[in-house]
Amino acid sequence: MTFGSFIIGLVLFGIGFTMLWKRQMWHEYLGDLGMYFDKPGSSWLTWEMVGSVLMFAGFMYGVGLFQAFVTKLLQGFFFPTIGM
Repeated sequence: MTFGSFIIGLVLFGIGFTMLWKRQMWHEYLGDLGMYFDKPGSSWLTWEMVGSVLMFAGFMYGVGLFQAFVTKLLQGFFFPTIGM
């Protein structure tokens, strides 16, 4: 963990937090995200989900666990253990 990765993680966490806290502002400025996926009216929930993912990723990146998490996640998908 370096100081730079901590700052980047803090910024990602802050952006994600504002997506949860001020979802109406994000909806007014950037529009309905559900329209891009042919699901109109689901924009506030979509902003909350994206914000939650950004908060989680920002925390993991800030404390230096993001690379290990992604590696384990991809190993589980592409190289599953046989017989477990």
